[in-house]
Amino acid sequence: MLVRNIRGFQGRRVPNNTRTWLDFYNRNLSSVSTHTCCRCGNPAEVGAHVLKMEGAKEWYLAPLCKECYEKEVSFNVDEKSLVRVYMM
Repeated sequence: MLVRNIRGFQGRRVPNNTRTWLDFYNRNLSSVSTHTCCRCGNPAEVGAHVLKMEGAKEWYLAPLCKECYEKEVSFNVDEKSLVRVYMM
């Protein structure tokens, strides 16, 4: 699944009294992700907001390292590794 990292959402309030977007991602995926969704191999440091580029443009979270988070690039991920986020 092709997604695009969209910067600028780290400052949004995280729902459900969760501390960080990465914590929210892990809680909703029922796992603790230490691996990033991109192919750099660095450990996940942030829950990045990404936009699906195929079909309906929907918002998701994907774990990224800080270096990859700083880049607004498109990359492929396994759809099972995404957590849906409802943007208002």
